[in-house]
Amino acid sequence: MTTQIITYGITLGCVYALVALGLVLIYRATEIVNFAQGEMMMMSAYMFFTLYSMEKGLFTAVIGSLLFAVMLGVVMNTIISRPLIGKPIFAQIMATIALSIVLRSLTGVIWTHEDFFMYPPPVSMKPMDVGFLQISPYQIAIVGVSIILVLLLYLFLNLTRFGTAIKATSENPVAAQLMGIPIKRIYIAVWILSSLVSAVAGMLIIPQFGLQPMLGSRLLLMALPAAVLGGFGKLEGAIAGGLILGVLESLATVYLPTSIYDIFPWIILILMLLIRPDGLFGTPVRKRV
Repeated sequence: MTTQIITYGITLGCVYALVALGLVLIYRATEIVNFAQGEMMMMSAYMFFTLYSMEKGLFTAVIGSLLFAVMLGVVMNTIISRPLIGKPIFAQIMATIALSIVLRSLTGVIWTHEDFFMYPPPVSMKPMDVGFLQISPYQIAIVGVSIILVLLLYLFLNLTRFGTAIKATSENPVAAQLMGIPIKRIYIAVWILSSLVSAVAGMLIIPQFGLQPMLGSRLLLMALPAAVLGGFGKLEGAIAGGLILGVLESLATVYLPTSIYDIFPWIILILMLLIRPDGLFGTPVRKRV
């Protein structure tokens, strides 16, 4: 029983980690906390569902959703990144919150606010015995796709010139620009990468959570504690934080009352901020007085 709960928590944590990864990618490059990240994921998921339900085939639905995510990333860069970089943090937060509400309402207008969409996954959700574990092909697919995506992102950031330019921009945008790095193109690329990662998370989670306009806000409220838990600004922290939070939440659904389960991620967040505010992978910054 416990192993099955942990397995479920790992698959759930993979989705949280991907959404948190999208948050951290944008924050590292632009220092903007994108509160519309969940809505970006949710809209790409709706596009996938629309194409898949039209019997266009799984491949066409995936490619169409990813292309939509690319366009959404470009639009978000134009609306958010260019006007808000260098502006006060409060202005950035309010702008991204307002945009999240607009995207959620727009989704409701296009796909209706009331309907709750479900679709059968391409692989079975029925658990099967794999050694001492009980895991379904659907859960294996979530973990496998997440690992492949994280590996590809790691290779891109560390083994390509453009990836190195992204890392340089995230470390010091002014110095990167002085060295000839086109930071405007870097910002567009980061928003596109973040949108693509979130789109994959949305496609993976639909069969389990269903699809409704509030899905984006729900997953964002899980991804934020995961990012903070790992150390906001650290890619490896987003992954670790997502997995840890997913397992803890899965255990909480079994061993804690429902009233506590709903606020459990935020209890973990408060404890982490009190004990280690820089997160598990964050580096403490000492300020001189």
